[in-house]
Formats: sequence, structure tokens, C-alpha cells
Amino acid sequence: MKRPPIEPRLVCAGSRDERIVVRWKEALGLVMPLVDELVDMYYRTYREVVIDVTRVGTLRDELETLRAAVETRRADDLIHERRIRARDAATRARLVAPLLEADPDVIRLRELVAICDEAIAERAPLAWTGD
Repeated sequence: MKRPPIEPRLVCAGSRDERIVVRWKEALGLVMPLVDELVDMYYRTYREVVIDVTRVGTLRDELETLRAAVETRRADDLIHERRIRARDAATRARLVAPLLEADPDVIRLRELVAICDEAIAERAPLAWTGD
């Protein structure tokens, strides 16, 4: 039995999701051409922008790159903020892991990557849409 199609919504323009993606992209100086294109297209028309199934993989790769960079930055920030003094990298990683698991931006970026993964598995398009 075929599953019903997934909800084709990804990042709502003007929402917390978009702010997370755009803020971190700019803060980390990442080049994310598809994200830039989606933001630009949405704000030119204020209409839903459909991400063709052939481009979902590109979006997923951009979001995955962003997620990894955010996790690295947040780990460094948390080590400083929490004054983690462990010299061993594995110990530091073990101490920071639960803090990253609770970080709202990291959680949402992981979810956005998972949405893309599901769309890829289902061969389904996604939509960048407003509230």
C-alpha cells in the first residue's frame, strides 16, 4: 500500500525556520545558492515556491552543510560558555553532545535535513512558503 504524500512544506518564509537558516548562513559566511534563490523568489512574488524533486537533493546538501557548520560553531561556543576544560577532544565532545541535542537551532536544522531526506525517498517536491 502506497503511503500518502508527505506534507510538501519546508521553510516558511518569515518564520523562525527562515531566520535560523538565513542568520546562520550569513554568520558563518556560507554560500548557499539555492537557499538564496528560494528566499529571493518568495519575496519577489510572496507566493509559494515549489522545489522540484530534482533540486531537493541540492537543498538537502546545502542544509546539511549548514547543520554541520552550526553544530561545530555551537560546540565551540558551548565549550567556552560552559567553561569545559577537558583537554581530550573525545571527552569534550561527550560533554557537549547533550547540550547540542537540546539546542533549538541544531534540532530544527536536523529536522529540515530529515524533511529533505524523506522527500528524496518519496521522490516528492517541497515548497518554500509563507505563513
